[in-house]
Amino acid sequence: MAQWQLDVRRLLYEAQLNEVIEHPPTGEWATDAQNLANRFRRYWDEWFTFLSHS
Repeated sequence: MAQWQLDVRRLLYEAQLNEVIEHPPTGEWATDAQNLANRFRRYWDEWFTFLSHS
């Protein structure tokens, strides 16, 4: 996979995750979703370093 393809995928994945983080779903698992959102916020750069390496 070319670097530009990884860059595009990274942007898409980040946008999808950000949507969930900013607007967590309601329901029984709201606490779990909030914990996951907090973890993503803390370790955002580390989650996506694998997409930067070719």
